[in-house]
Amino acid sequence: MATMHLPRLLTHASLLLAIPLFTSCGHSGWWPDVDSAGKCSQRQKIQALTPDKEIKWKPDGHINTSHIVALAAYPGDPHKAERYAYFSQVPDAQWFRFSAPSVSVWATLFPWEWDYRCEINNVLHSLHGGDQQMIDIRRQRLIALIQHYVAQDTKENDWKIGFLIHALGDSYAHVYDKPGEPGHFAYGPGIGHIKPRGSFSPDSIADNFDNYLAYLTALYSALDTGQGNPKALADYTRFISKTVEESKSQPDPDAYVSSQVSEYNLSGAPTLQYCEHLKWVKEVNKCKVQHFLKQTRKQLCAPRSR
Repeated sequence: MATMHLPRLLTHASLLLAIPLFTSCGHSGWWPDVDSAGKCSQRQKIQALTPDKEIKWKPDGHINTSHIVALAAYPGDPHKAERYAYFSQVPDAQWFRFSAPSVSVWATLFPWEWDYRCEINNVLHSLHGGDQQMIDIRRQRLIALIQHYVAQDTKENDWKIGFLIHALGDSYAHVYDKPGEPGHFAYGPGIGHIKPRGSFSPDSIADNFDNYLAYLTALYSALDTGQGNPKALADYTRFISKTVEESKSQPDPDAYVSSQVSEYNLSGAPTLQYCEHLKWVKEVNKCKVQHFLKQTRKQLCAPRSR
């Protein structure tokens, strides 16, 4: 009987041992645009951001929203806006190395990865379990960090800004309310929002609309260096408000909102640089991310100065 199970045990052991290979510093992993190579050669119009593909992330709240707001903040620099937007999607798109559900599983198996697991959940995906005061402090510090890296204006910081944009977005998305209690509470690092709580769904623009509107304002303020186009942000705010209202009569409000946000983003966007995306992926590896998140955690969790 034991002999019959030996091949299966060896297979499981091999898969377990392979995990460090896929999470090593030299492994580049996957990219948000899953078909960059094909689109680079065929020069096709972008489709990877639309919700009709079988993907593991929701493109509306991160990459599409980031792109729309960044274009408003940098109307004269669409290349920068595009880089910020794509890097903001990496934490979900490169799901094995950076997404909360994946890292929560495999990193638990290796004691030396426990700090990394905490930093992925607590910092990158804003699953810190705090109350409204802690949420507000976290958001303020994330905005300040984005402004800090934006002011340095170096290409090497683009992926860091994208990751901080992701954390800022999740600080508005990964919250819930409690009956009879004021404010919101952040989901914790243990199981995240696997089991949703409160009166609205996490990661849903339609269901969590007030927080989404607040996020738009916060992200624009974090990115704008004085050269932005506030009218572009106002135009999108009116569009998304109308879209969410329309979604109430749709069979699947989230899918409707996602498709409309994607179409809005792409309808006025400059031509996206598919061929460059193939190079951008090499700028991010786990060791860089781990070191950055460790630094960021200290800044986000530092005691408030009196």
